[in-house]
Amino acid sequence: MAIVYGYIGTGYYGSTVINGPNEHLPTIERALQKALYEAGFIRPTNYVSRLQKISWKRMSRTDKGVHAIKNVVTAKLDIDRSEYEGIFGTSMCEKINQKLPPNIRVFYMTKVNQSFHPRKDCLRRTYKYWLPARYLKESRMSIDELRARMEEFVGRHRFHNFSAKGTPREVILTKYATKESEDVQYVDQWEEGEDGIEGTEEEKKLEPWISYTREEQMDRFRPLKSSPDHRDVKDFTVSDPQNIDGMEWLCFSITSESFNFHMIRKIMTTVIAVMSGRVPPSFIDIAVNGPFDFAIPLAPPSFLYLADSAFYSKGLVENILRYQYVLNLEMTEGQKMEVLVEKDKYTVIHDKIKSQIPPDYRHNELSEKFEEEVLLPHIFKLEREKKLFEQFDQNQLWFMKVDDFDHVQELYKREYLP
Repeated sequence: MAIVYGYIGTGYYGSTVINGPNEHLPTIERALQKALYEAGFIRPTNYVSRLQKISWKRMSRTDKGVHAIKNVVTAKLDIDRSEYEGIFGTSMCEKINQKLPPNIRVFYMTKVNQSFHPRKDCLRRTYKYWLPARYLKESRMSIDELRARMEEFVGRHRFHNFSAKGTPREVILTKYATKESEDVQYVDQWEEGEDGIEGTEEEKKLEPWISYTREEQMDRFRPLKSSPDHRDVKDFTVSDPQNIDGMEWLCFSITSESFNFHMIRKIMTTVIAVMSGRVPPSFIDIAVNGPFDFAIPLAPPSFLYLADSAFYSKGLVENILRYQYVLNLEMTEGQKMEVLVEKDKYTVIHDKIKSQIPPDYRHNELSEKFEEEVLLPHIFKLEREKKLFEQFDQNQLWFMKVDDFDHVQELYKREYLP
């Protein structure tokens, strides 16, 4: 079964289940698994054995404090045929939601092929990030100039500066001229680890990340194809300023097949830094395409959420037609050709499936309703009450200052630009 669900990540230590000494910490998936068990869809023996037998798989994991309106997990559940009505699994969803806290909602449940893997079969993921429009107003940039700069993130790039490595955690600020200790300043800014848990004291004592000189970074530069951090960003857009409860916001939307850990939050910090004049606009091109390392802090997680996705499936076309309404499936060219060749057969199947769908059905309707009525009010309230971006400006954004940028820019122009 595939489960499409959304949640508010505030108060949770990420979406992924934590095992070991920190398994008592609340996570989204732990709450969902408990609700499935209490609703009778997971057998007691499987629940006690940490779900190893039910093939639990996820589309995306989100960090501590990050939200989602359309995440997907799959699992082998214990479901009576009489409970499965229609292609949306409405009655099952209602049963599970009764066991869930109100900040986690299951929208749809549908049967999928055994071969379907929500992470590996995901064609693209879209995240949204809401940012106060004051950053743009206080800058010298127009909205069109901002959009032009954002285009530099689009396409296949190395994105080595937009991954977990180099994130300020007992971070090193270095002048890059030497690796002598007097040129290094340590900053106590330990961020959450890969499972959304704060680093232990033992982890903090590990040898910190030390950057090479700029010339050494050029020598160690790895081509795009051999870089483990390379990603292909399909689209990166921003809305016009929107007035919401007396405060203006910008909504950023970014789409890619996959993202590096912390990638989006580092991209947003870079966008903020460019608008704030902390770094020049040319910093984006050099950080994305150049060989140089920059330690980029993380933008606040509370304004980021997983918004949409699309999948493909290698399974039978008949099954794909059944659950494409739930999972937003896209057929391969071979599958499209099969439908054309056997048009009469698949027209009958499709009409039968369509008869189960309400005439006013709209894709993502429930997730968008959760976004508008639950998630966005929560996000805007957080900023009004806690002033998280003011805290970010004071405690994080100052780190986005590259003292040797003139030297970096000269090296980049000389070695990498035509």
